[in-house]
Amino acid sequence: AAPERKFSVSAVRRALGLSPGDSAEAVQRMLFGQGLPAGNWSEVVEWLAGGSKTDRERSDDMRKARGVQGYGDSESYFDVFLTKDRSPRKTLATKGLATARPDLAEAMTAEQERVAALHDKLLAAAAAERTEAVALLADEAIRRYRAEKRRLGRLDFADLIGKARDLLTSDASRWVLYKLDRGVDHLLVDEAQDTSPQQWDIVKAVSDDFFAGAGARGSLLRTIFAVGDEKQSIFGFQGARPESFDEARRHYLRRIEAHNAEAARPHAFERVPLNISYRTTGDVLTAVDHVFSLPENFTGLESEPARTVHDTSRREDPGLVELWPPQEPPESTEDDPDAPVDARPPESASRRLADRIAARVAFWTESGARFEADGEPITAGDVLVLVRNRGPVFDDVIKALKRHKVPVAGADRMKLLDQIAVMDLLALGRFCLLAEDDLSLAEVLKSPLVGLSDQQLEDAAAARGPVSLWRALQERAAGDAALGEAVRQLAEWRAMAAQMEPLSFYGAVLSPGGMRRRLVQRLGPDAAEALDVFQYRLRQWQAANAPSLRLFLEAMAGDESDVKRDMEEAHGRVRVMTVHASKGLEAKIVFVADIFRGAEGRSGPRLIEAEPGDPATAVWTPRKGDDPQALAAGRDHAARQAAAEHRRLLYVALTRARDRLYIAGAKPGQIPADHWHGMIEAALGGDGRLVSAPDETGQGEVRQWRRVGPRRTAPPAAAVAASAVHEPFPWLRKPAP
Repeated sequence: AAPERKFSVSAVRRALGLSPGDSAEAVQRMLFGQGLPAGNWSEVVEWLAGGSKTDRERSDDMRKARGVQGYGDSESYFDVFLTKDRSPRKTLATKGLATARPDLAEAMTAEQERVAALHDKLLAAAAAERTEAVALLADEAIRRYRAEKRRLGRLDFADLIGKARDLLTSDASRWVLYKLDRGVDHLLVDEAQDTSPQQWDIVKAVSDDFFAGAGARGSLLRTIFAVGDEKQSIFGFQGARPESFDEARRHYLRRIEAHNAEAARPHAFERVPLNISYRTTGDVLTAVDHVFSLPENFTGLESEPARTVHDTSRREDPGLVELWPPQEPPESTEDDPDAPVDARPPESASRRLADRIAARVAFWTESGARFEADGEPITAGDVLVLVRNRGPVFDDVIKALKRHKVPVAGADRMKLLDQIAVMDLLALGRFCLLAEDDLSLAEVLKSPLVGLSDQQLEDAAAARGPVSLWRALQERAAGDAALGEAVRQLAEWRAMAAQMEPLSFYGAVLSPGGMRRRLVQRLGPDAAEALDVFQYRLRQWQAANAPSLRLFLEAMAGDESDVKRDMEEAHGRVRVMTVHASKGLEAKIVFVADIFRGAEGRSGPRLIEAEPGDPATAVWTPRKGDDPQALAAGRDHAARQAAAEHRRLLYVALTRARDRLYIAGAKPGQIPADHWHGMIEAALGGDGRLVSAPDETGQGEVRQWRRVGPRRTAPPAAAVAASAVHEPFPWLRKPAP
């Protein structure tokens, strides 16, 4: 394996065209210390002041820039010769002024060329210095992170890959490879399109002896099987490169050709296309092929760009692709001055979209709607809603489904500290440690653990005077039965916390028939999973630390990790997740509900390789406007890669559906040019098969797309129901008690 190029400040400066002495300060000195003589400035200022309005503006800029030394003030001098986007002005003076003083006009033109070059050099120097500062911070963060891993004796995922790669590719690897050679007969690489170059180095090291003669296994024929689809490579942020799959394919083809040229027993190389689907209806797959029949849509899907071609064993099964009209943002309304500063408006396009999706699912489940292909009733577990990230649309869909009383599995990733049940338990722990913690006590009193009303809490807290809330509750307990019971329970928990280790304490609080039932009844079934994870984390923590409630609460306060939930099985509930998380999953009905995002965020990538493909030349550049010309190729390369993955992400989203595919979206304030809605509509609307139809729930019209060809009719509902009666083991399809 070729050695990896690591970041280097000198490589960055070289790639940006900077000499050793080219600092931002030095370039600024060159801006005013050379070029247009200082003695001519007054003459130029007066000359420009006698012209048009634009000439006078340039004169004012010259006057502001005279004698300045700082970079920020030098912007005025750049304004004289460059536009707002810092490209050279087409004219520096009106025709009349230039005719009257051609010498000054020529001097200004020459100065413009010098200033434009210096401006680019100044951007390059500033980018290099900014990158060096970021690298300094990153180096220190990495050093501390590695020191902490050594202290704990831990390895992260990147360590596992790197150390395995080093073990198999270093000079000392021969003995390891010899031992592996004696035990490996077959090598299977799954999801090969998301295998990173470092991971491919491991695969190649393990398998290269397959083509080096007889080896330790004699004449045994050993095999490699790599299955992957470049069109589904969507994990570039984890280091995966779809072209690595094609490079690996060519690597093994070369190895086999070299082996066969000398070996008596040749090896075979087969490239097996997997274009037949056994899960998706012809309507959905044909629509996918139409979307990716346009060159602007299929470019970047694979290393050899071509329109997609699928076949399916369910060719005649009826399916459906439905394109909903975009949800428009509501008319702007006056802000509520009393609303929280981070409050979202009560009505928004994403909330309208979420409500429409939830209403459609509720309609199916309540009306007994059935699938056309098999006559089976539509259930909440048949539905998968896909979004781009866990943002407003994600949250709004989950909330809307709950409002419509549709069973929903909740978020596919859970931040434990954001779960209300866990927040209540941590507040209880803080109160048990310090009874004078009024805020934590108020949280416990309002939680399902105690269950006081707002009025009860206000009555107890508002008139308590200088005493703590706990003391006020104790004083009022005798005359109020609810407060008396709350004080008794809280005092009991405080006594338990003082005598028990954390695991036993929270186990007693959540004991069967106790507070766990209350929390789940009030907060819903999602709380049960949060409580399970909380207790698991507590068990792990206590096994490695002193059993102190205070130390546990401190550790939890800094825990920002996510919990990945198992969403492979629907368990009778709607699943809502990101397209990335849905990789490898499927559902009979899929909503692609976030279709107005572009390939990148508003600012684009902030780390650009000045020489594409060479990480040693990575430059930190927060805004495109800060880019020197030397970064143009790197930013263009990054944009093409992001656009290609953007299209592959759409391919993954569309191919999760088995029977029905619904495409919907909420219009944002600013719509990017490369949004999915435009790509889909341009492809499906081109041949007249995208036709209007009434919405099932009466909410206006939608557009439906169906393929041309024979269609099989579904069995009648009575037949499906009759077949269900003969289920030999009905308990198999029910959740465990």
